[in-house]
Amino acid sequence: MKRNFLRNCALTLVIAPSICAAIGGPADPDPTFGNNADGRQTLAFNLAPSGFDKAFAIAQNADGDIYQVGSVEIETGRFGVGIARFDAHGILDPNFTGVVYDFPAPITRTDPADAVVQADGKLVVVGSLFVGEESGWFICRTLPDGTPDPAFGVFEGQEKPGCFAFVAGQAHAVLLQQDGKIIVAGSGNDKGTYFATFLRLDQNGIPDDTFGTSHGLTLIPELMATTVLDVATGPNEEIYAAGYQAASESENNVVVAALSEDGIPIATFGNIGIDGVSVVPVGPAGASLDRGQAIVALSDGDVLVAGSAQPELGGPVQAALVRLAPTGVLSENFQDPQLGAGRKIYDPCAGQDLCSSSATGVLEQEDGAIVLAGSVATSDDNYTSDYFAARVLPDGTPDASFNSDFQLPGFSRIAFDGGQIRSEDVVTGLIQHRGKPLLGGYVRREGDAQNWDFALARLGDDSLFKDGFEEQ
Repeated sequence: MKRNFLRNCALTLVIAPSICAAIGGPADPDPTFGNNADGRQTLAFNLAPSGFDKAFAIAQNADGDIYQVGSVEIETGRFGVGIARFDAHGILDPNFTGVVYDFPAPITRTDPADAVVQADGKLVVVGSLFVGEESGWFICRTLPDGTPDPAFGVFEGQEKPGCFAFVAGQAHAVLLQQDGKIIVAGSGNDKGTYFATFLRLDQNGIPDDTFGTSHGLTLIPELMATTVLDVATGPNEEIYAAGYQAASESENNVVVAALSEDGIPIATFGNIGIDGVSVVPVGPAGASLDRGQAIVALSDGDVLVAGSAQPELGGPVQAALVRLAPTGVLSENFQDPQLGAGRKIYDPCAGQDLCSSSATGVLEQEDGAIVLAGSVATSDDNYTSDYFAARVLPDGTPDASFNSDFQLPGFSRIAFDGGQIRSEDVVTGLIQHRGKPLLGGYVRREGDAQNWDFALARLGDDSLFKDGFEEQ
């Protein structure tokens, strides 16, 4: 059963209940955000009858404008890249064109995965193009008004203004270095085998030959059967990446890679004898769904990965954190009686057989506390999936002061469907926006099993969210 968002925050805040009911508390949707002032916003492109519109990336510019990027069904069975912009209050920006990139045949599908806004307001989007079962990276840039940037990636072989394809495989993540150069990370494909791959472009989208070992690329062929899903920068411009490796047909492990700013694996980082590489099993041996999906470099030098793991073989997957020391070994700052150092698994539903969760975003607060976001699902006859947000202390212990409506303290559900039993609401990204956590993803349209919409949810009230979500 869905719970009402007007929770009794007197349980977690020493504050008069009447005031609490009026303004909410940590983990409550922000009443200053969205068309309906309920902390949520959705968008339908409505270009095809089935409306299969799913956002996979979220970004913001210096003014606090919010971008969502995703896969949009242009016509039945054919998908392009959709880009939407909202103002700082979550209202759709009427001055933005709402770009839809429609790639020509033989391309049948596009999977945008990540986006970042440059200092000049231009938006860089990365993802994968598919022709049948074959895939390759794509990298696009729009001008601040949303139109394709014809000056981006102009070199031999470019086929579409502002966009180009590069590297067989799948691109999943992008970041900007301090000098404005662009790092793209994902998986390269060599005759059906995937391995960790990194590319650097200059500010104009040209591969940077000063990065890596060949044409602006760093390849880690030792990381076979590896998918890289997120990247982050460290205090000295190190590049950290998180993903997972298929150890066997039935087992995945979390993978973390560390490179210098110029794409050289860091020799002092790692735990398997390969420079710049750590491989971490989280669940028991043979668990098939351990994966790293988001990464952040912490202020104390540790590296934190959010994702998922199976606490028991054959059981449901649950949200997980992996914390590594600067050398790539498991950090002693996390301790768990079952898992030991550096690993935490969180079960919001406290052991319910049909409840699963996965973390797809992570942030660090100024006080060292950690916020993670993702999706939680119940898989009985009435399948329900909703957004969740959680806060844990620096040692990985759930923070009981963060409003909770799960059996596990510190975990909060954010629903879009007004109590609808069958839902499919999935978080694909998390950013800190105006000092508050902003979750992006997609939701199944209420009362409609065939349509999905872009969706945003922002948490916290200005008068209460002064515990570390400071504006950057």
